[in-house]
Amino acid sequence: MPTASEFMAAARRYEEAAQALRRAGRRPEASFGSRVMWGGRFSADVGDFVAELRSRSGVDAAGFESLAAECRRRAGVVEQASSAWDSYDAEFASYERQVEAYNNGDSDVEPTAPSQPASSPVWAEL
Repeated sequence: MPTASEFMAAARRYEEAAQALRRAGRRPEASFGSRVMWGGRFSADVGDFVAELRSRSGVDAAGFESLAAECRRRAGVVEQASSAWDSYDAEFASYERQVEAYNNGDSDVEPTAPSQPASSPVWAEL
């Protein structure tokens, strides 16, 4: 299961892929070079393919951007869950000290255990 930093790294990679697709879709024929056949009916076929590539690259880039946004959302969820568990651990350590003081007769106040945070999503690693 991915950690928050792994989700953020994946988001960056998806964003880079989206940017590369958008760049490639702007003028893909610029990367053809001198060895690409060009001219006549073939030129029209290549033009049609390039037009389709431009159209598809925007859609595909948007898909990668959506994946990046989801990774960033999940990273936030993991960070919040991790913070909640860190707070719980600190509160529980304090509770244990209070129990020890109560059991030793050093305190008349019976301690109350802290509540555990909500469980994390199954895809979250803390």
